[in-house]
Amino acid sequence: MSSATTLTRELDVPTHDFLATAPTLELSVVIVSYNVQELLRQCLRSVLEALEGLEAEILVVDNASTDGTVEALAPQFPQVRWIALERRVGFGRANNIGIAQARGRYILILNPDTLLQPDTLKTMLAYMEEHPEVGIAGCRVLNADGTFQASCRRGFPTPWAAFTKLFGLQRLFPRSRLFARYNPHFADEREVAYARGHLRCLHAVPSGGAAPAPGLCARVLLLRRGCGPVLSGASGWAGASATWAHPP
Repeated sequence: MSSATTLTRELDVPTHDFLATAPTLELSVVIVSYNVQELLRQCLRSVLEALEGLEAEILVVDNASTDGTVEALAPQFPQVRWIALERRVGFGRANNIGIAQARGRYILILNPDTLLQPDTLKTMLAYMEEHPEVGIAGCRVLNADGTFQASCRRGFPTPWAAFTKLFGLQRLFPRSRLFARYNPHFADEREVAYARGHLRCLHAVPSGGAAPAPGLCARVLLLRRGCGPVLSGASGWAGASATWAHPP
């Protein structure tokens, strides 16, 4: 991986068409940072370890940080392609700027507060290769002590699910299929209605389907190039039509 620090002035949000361009690498990792220098340093170390043996690149889009992130970390990580924005443009738009320059067959959107395990990316890529019908893979979050972080998977958002969460019914009946749909503790850890996650591939979106796309919060998502969706200018995903698939 080569170093390429770029100061981006043109901030046009890319269209879907760029995903159809021919990839030259297996994987592109896109990270948006803003005043998280130390977290980003740790994240990049874990990503470099997880990328060992893969044809991949890392793109960091710095959202006009004021803590000297690029100046401090670019010399430490010459393998990274640094894109230093002159002003903050929001999480979704910054991701689009990075994705537009990505050369990978798969694109991983990764938050800078995430630490990958050494086998995480290889596991996810292997799953995607074995399931060509899957367009987007979300992941499972572990706490620092290795326990499952329930907030990484949620039931499909409905007024009833929000009501039971807001008024404490889920807390009173955490295993109830009626009252605990916001964070479905009654379900297997691998089950999820929409992705919000970090990493360990446990749920996925097929690249085609009849149902509208579920809500996706792009903390860590693996995207198959050309499957359709891109991040909107504010945040979240737009332009997908998909249903859910669950790896065994």
